[in-house]
Amino acid sequence: MRSHNSYCCVDNCYVNVKDGVPFFRFPKDPIRCQIWKDSLGFVEDHKYANLTPEISHQRVRICAIHFNDDSFTVSGKRLLNTAIPSKVAIKVNSNNI
Repeated sequence: MRSHNSYCCVDNCYVNVKDGVPFFRFPKDPIRCQIWKDSLGFVEDHKYANLTPEISHQRVRICAIHFNDDSFTVSGKRLLNTAIPSKVAIKVNSNNI
């Protein structure tokens, strides 16, 4: 079984923390958390659909390849509060991060 903290939460994305790709936690804010879930298709019967924002923040991680370049701060290491992930990988490999 895959650990929530070791792999990207996006369905069919198998990026692992060992791959060197940055990972991010889900927002604690309930509205932003739901926006992320909706964007990633975590609705209805999806295994993450009914997690509270607190539990999502603690347990669920998403890799950087699911964010546009403009989702990051100038340093490129932190997400902006306006960042919304995509269930489609935006960057094709870790060299683009």
